[in-house]
Amino acid sequence: MKFYLYLLPAAGVLFLTGCSTYTEQTNAMTQSARAGNVQLAAQQSLELAKKNATSRDAIIFEVEAGTAQRALGLAKLPMPPPPAPPAGTAPAMGSGNAAQPPVPSPAPVSPSDGAYEKSLHIFASADDSVNDYEEKAKHSVSAGITSAVVNPATTPYRGEAYDKVMISTYQAINYLQLGYPEKARASLNKAYKRQADAVAENSKRIEIEKDKLEAAKSGKIADDKGKTATGFDTDKAQSDPKVTAAMVELNSSLDSRMKAYADYVNPFAVFMDGLFMMTNAADAQEQERAAKEFQRVASMDGDNTFLMEDAMLAEDLAKGNALPRTTYVIFESGEAPHKEEVLIPVPLFLLTQGKAIVYTQVPISKLVFNDQANRSLTVDAGNGSIKQTLEICNMDSVIARDFKNRLPSMWVDALVCAATKAIIIYEADKEIDKNSTNPLASLLMKSALAISNAATTRADTRSWRSLPKTFSYARFATPDSGSVTVSTPDGRSKLVTLPANAKVSVVYVKQTQLGTDLWADAFVLR
Repeated sequence: MKFYLYLLPAAGVLFLTGCSTYTEQTNAMTQSARAGNVQLAAQQSLELAKKNATSRDAIIFEVEAGTAQRALGLAKLPMPPPPAPPAGTAPAMGSGNAAQPPVPSPAPVSPSDGAYEKSLHIFASADDSVNDYEEKAKHSVSAGITSAVVNPATTPYRGEAYDKVMISTYQAINYLQLGYPEKARASLNKAYKRQADAVAENSKRIEIEKDKLEAAKSGKIADDKGKTATGFDTDKAQSDPKVTAAMVELNSSLDSRMKAYADYVNPFAVFMDGLFMMTNAADAQEQERAAKEFQRVASMDGDNTFLMEDAMLAEDLAKGNALPRTTYVIFESGEAPHKEEVLIPVPLFLLTQGKAIVYTQVPISKLVFNDQANRSLTVDAGNGSIKQTLEICNMDSVIARDFKNRLPSMWVDALVCAATKAIIIYEADKEIDKNSTNPLASLLMKSALAISNAATTRADTRSWRSLPKTFSYARFATPDSGSVTVSTPDGRSKLVTLPANAKVSVVYVKQTQLGTDLWADAFVLR
């Protein structure tokens, strides 16, 4: 029985090393971004991406790093040099007794020499991984998925629907800022296609959800170690009053944030597609597409008068009219919602007994919204021309709608995982009581199993934290002065010089949090 004494500390180590959520892992990076320290946030995101390059979380860390590099380009700041080793650090083994002089850090590279390019490279790596998962999914069979249940937090991160759309959209903007319109066209076409593909993916997910529930009922589902649990009544578990109340609360918090967007439609991606097609149309058909895209976004939010003006402008261009010199200011503001874990108590009814014999805590993620953001930007183009940016896209709504569509599947995964493990532990506890004559050893063994279960059953809190809360924009005739001043209600302002001789210019502005600096860059759209 002394063997049991080693299990408790071992399980404790497992608990301490395995319970760090994604939200906790990215907290330092997020705090740096919130403080407006774009250089430190970029450095931290690259370190996390490098550390997790071959892990199941590679995609989510890469998109964070790609976003941070974009911010570095907007801010026109170099990466900070690597931190110096602490004073008194012992020399490496084999280097002799004398302390070695520090290796000089390479000179920082200016953003114009690499920030947007680095962002492109990182997003391309994430995109390749997403494409690989999508290709494998085409050949997967749902029945195979139900043969074993795995903690959702430990499965590979494949990218949510809105992730995929935003990867392609940011890639397009990076290409435009670097002067590659045809590559931007390809990325925007991909973003357009991904919004349509997400609808089909959701239908497939619903079928997999049904298979998992049936497998759990029949006892044909096993935990991640291959141990099979007795079947349990999934209908009773889900209809418990506490479960019902918790799910109603989760859904209500999402409903309060959702606007009249269609499923899997990202208005900002649609807007960028319309803007690009209007200004870089190869033919009248693309001009018509631009008009339809602007009308589509306008139908989601009738308060944005710029959208209807652009729709009419695109129609005029399709008829052969000339494009006037125009400037667009796009404002990316705030921080997207992130995920945190919530525990829902669930009674488990074994089909062999018909009564609740096990109570477990099912961990599931919830969205936490971050409301510290400016929703609009004031643009002073001189000569008394003052414009206010109007919202194109509320990412709270995009992410909440996506999350709500996936919530039933997320709940099934969490329920089946937690229930399977809980029932296996329940049955193991009965075996321990039956075969053990040492009460202390039995207690230690049961404690070890419980701690191990807690450490390996966690909610999936992975989400693209550095996405913004809102996108807004303004349009106006390009001023003769060749510059504009942008400012926010919290007193931040910035003078931005427009590209010379541009038919259409874009000023892209980003602010991560109230009170932080504005990062802005201007580029030629046509």
